[in-house]
Amino acid sequence: MNENSHLYALLTQNCNLQCPHCMIYNNTKEDFFNEEIFLDVLRNWKGVITLFGGEPTLYRDRFMKAVNTGNIDSISTNLMNLDDDLISVFREIPIASSWNLHRFTETQYNTWIKNIERMSQENLTVYLLITMTKDLIEYPMEKFMSLLKSWCKFSAIQQIKFEQVVDLSLKQEHYDAVDEWLCKLVYLWEKYEISIENTMPDEVLGWYKYCTDEYTLYPDGRLLRRCPENIAIQICDTCIDCDLQDICTPCRLQKCCTFPKKLYQMLTSE
Repeated sequence: MNENSHLYALLTQNCNLQCPHCMIYNNTKEDFFNEEIFLDVLRNWKGVITLFGGEPTLYRDRFMKAVNTGNIDSISTNLMNLDDDLISVFREIPIASSWNLHRFTETQYNTWIKNIERMSQENLTVYLLITMTKDLIEYPMEKFMSLLKSWCKFSAIQQIKFEQVVDLSLKQEHYDAVDEWLCKLVYLWEKYEISIENTMPDEVLGWYKYCTDEYTLYPDGRLLRRCPENIAIQICDTCIDCDLQDICTPCRLQKCCTFPKKLYQMLTSE
């Protein structure tokens, strides 16, 4: 490992949501937690650490013990849980959360929004991740832009990162459609006066996925050199002769080209 290595520390693989695109969720009642080994790795890690899951706030005792190592850089949470104790933690450690078209029931979405609102009232921020799943790409763009616009009133949401879905059943046509979708999204972002920052325009100018510097620590203490996604490493054949190798280091889990070439051309020609 080195100081640039990124450790995803899975406090649990259990979750209080069942997102259809998630490959990490474990539906067991409770997974074995090797507290001694897990916390020892956290204390001695030299790179960046993200508390991950599953949902890391599910088991508050192990969550607080991990936080109290003083070595946590960020927390990934679905924000279904929020109370005064968690607010205190989130004041010290940045958090990320996610939204997806079929991530929440209506009741769960209302809970998420309520907690986003409280984060705003507490002057805290949430780094928001949105996975570009097939259902999102097929969703009416105008309705999606209106949803984004409705979030602008929450000061907690300052940035949105759009991520490619990892799904080996999808063909290159899906990622080409994502590229077209992103071009339209970037164009409409200004038209709809979305005050939240879209990180994609900057990311596409340097599409670097540092997979070899990613590690996953499982609840039972196993440490693997890979990200938490439960899928075998792939080879994208089109990368071999690609003329964009100087700006693109692809995700090792994708068998298709996920680099949004049309968006890149649109942005670099302006």
